[in-house]
Amino acid sequence: MIKLIAIDMDGTLLSSDRTISQKNKSVIAKALTLPEVSIVLCTGRPATGILPYLEELQLTDKDEYVISQNGAYIFQSKTKQVLAEKVLDTTKLSEIVELAQKHHIGLMGVGEAACYSIAMVPTDMMVLEARIVDAPLIELSLEEALQTKFHKLLFIETPETLDAFEQILPQTWRENFYIVRSQGNLLEMMNQGINKAEALKELGDYLSIPLSSMMAIGDGMNDIEMIKEVGYGVAMENAVPALKAIAQAQTSSNDNDGVANAIVDWLQLEKE
Repeated sequence: MIKLIAIDMDGTLLSSDRTISQKNKSVIAKALTLPEVSIVLCTGRPATGILPYLEELQLTDKDEYVISQNGAYIFQSKTKQVLAEKVLDTTKLSEIVELAQKHHIGLMGVGEAACYSIAMVPTDMMVLEARIVDAPLIELSLEEALQTKFHKLLFIETPETLDAFEQILPQTWRENFYIVRSQGNLLEMMNQGINKAEALKELGDYLSIPLSSMMAIGDGMNDIEMIKEVGYGVAMENAVPALKAIAQAQTSSNDNDGVANAIVDWLQLEKE
């Protein structure tokens, strides 16, 4: 029996215009009426980019939880009480900034309520990303950044430029950090051991819900761990091939009510 449904946001719950379809809203509302079923938004977004959607889904009236920053930050949807928070290790920040500057890659730190341009003038893409997640963009020197709390770093550039940049990342970075391409123009860096599956396990331990009793719906590389580890993993039609390859089921695209259709399909399976 599924007791928790984890839903990614960008490319999954949200349509291409970053809205939630009426069908997605209706089906999620119906799922919330089911006994012992929790709805958990599970996203790379910071809290600022999630709160308006919580209100739209009426999750601010419920005792539900939200996993943000790809698992680095977990909070309660109604009270905003923080259940877990993992702050980025910045001991290699000087080295990271130097490589980003050398290859002209935008570098942004992301905290609970703000985005930060680190030791560089914000690019247009950085400004847009901060606007998308409804967060202020604050410029920091390297010295200031070393004293600031981040949950993750974002490398922001065109997909082709990030493809090349990924190939030259030092192996020690991959050993010390979880590095994942969440979108074509975003490469994310968090502490090693942080991902959506680990956050779901932590939340599940708190709620006494095992991963095997969870359903997850996603589309990107940062969804792979949770789709692989939960009891019922669903890939969007627009998901990356690697995610489709490990998912137990596939639903329609984010522009065609994929989340709603996945939940309805699961409900039908439960009745069989």
